[in-house]
Amino acid sequence: IIVDLKYQEKPLPQKSFDLYKQGWVRQLVLYAMAYMTMNKTDTPPLLEIHVIVYKGEPQRFSVACTEDVMYTVLDNLHNLNLRLDADYWPMNRDHKLCSDRWCHVYGLCHQRNRLEYKNILDRLETIV
Repeated sequence: IIVDLKYQEKPLPQKSFDLYKQGWVRQLVLYAMAYMTMNKTDTPPLLEIHVIVYKGEPQRFSVACTEDVMYTVLDNLHNLNLRLDADYWPMNRDHKLCSDRWCHVYGLCHQRNRLEYKNILDRLETIV
């Protein structure tokens, strides 16, 4: 079994887990895919996400390692690789953790990866 530990301040209803925590599911399925590859098996391990709740009871969510989720994970990895190879970096400046508060290389990253007006138009020409 592979268990991924997460933390929440409030209990997480199953419906909210199913709707909003698919990133957690994909991360755990990626672990399963790595395990399956390293151990040369076609059978995925049991997967669970254990959520530690602030001042509450821990929660456990079983995760199914389905072909659909495995395909989504592989597709996401492929797309990430294509973008990195094409020098589309940084990937997600809109993410809540892309800030000087959470990232120790924020200033350097934004300085190094800043695109000037001409560079933006040059990239647009190569895409269109």
